[in-house]
Amino acid sequence: MEMYCPECMAPLSSTDGATAFCRTHGGNYRILFARYSIVPPPPLPLPTGGGSAPPVAQNLNGVIPPVLGTRCVQHPDAPAVTLCHNCRAPVCATCDFAFPGDIHLCPSCATNSRPQMSKSRRKLIPWSIGLAVVGLLGLVGMVVVITALHNKETAGAVAIGFQLISFWPAVIGLALGVSTIDKRLKTPGIIWIGIIGNGLVVAIWLLMIVIGVMMR
Repeated sequence: MEMYCPECMAPLSSTDGATAFCRTHGGNYRILFARYSIVPPPPLPLPTGGGSAPPVAQNLNGVIPPVLGTRCVQHPDAPAVTLCHNCRAPVCATCDFAFPGDIHLCPSCATNSRPQMSKSRRKLIPWSIGLAVVGLLGLVGMVVVITALHNKETAGAVAIGFQLISFWPAVIGLALGVSTIDKRLKTPGIIWIGIIGNGLVVAIWLLMIVIGVMMR
C-alpha cells in the first residue's frame, strides 16, 4: 500500500506498520488504519540452481488493481485500483473509500454526503422525459381519433395501434426514470417529470384496459 506525506505529497516509508516517516523532510506520522499490509513481504527465495529469481508480479493480499495501466488522478505515480462510483475518476488504494454495497468513492465524492449521480445515469433523464412526451401525445391522439370514429371495431384497432406508440414507450420511460433514483446520491428534481408523466400514461392505459374488459 502506497502512502503519501500530507505536507509535501512525497512517498512515506514504514517498517513496523504503525508509524511512517517522510524521507523528503523527515516528518513522522502515526498510521491510523490500512486496507492492506504495510510491512513489505519477505523477498522471494532464489532458485537452487543459482542466478536471479524471475520477475514475478506481486500484489499485497492478492489484490490486483482492476484498472490496469491507469494512474490515480490525485497521485500520478500510484496505479489506480478502481474507479469512483460517482465521477468515474481513477483512484489509488490511498484515495479509495469503500462503502457497503461495493461502492468505491474518491476523496472528493466521499466527503460530499450526497454526491451527484453519475453521467451514465444522468443521460437517462432526457430519455425518460422524451418517452413521457411521446406517450402523452400518443394518448391524446388516440382519444381524438377514436372520438371522431363511429365504428367500434375500427376504434378497437386504432386503440391497439396507439398502444404500441403510447403505452409501451411510457412503460420503458418509467423504468428508465426509476432506475436513475439512488437514495445515496442527489436526485435532480427534473427526473420526476419523466417518472410522473410516464406513470400517468401507464395508469390511464391500465384503467382503460380494465374498463374495456368489464364492458365486454
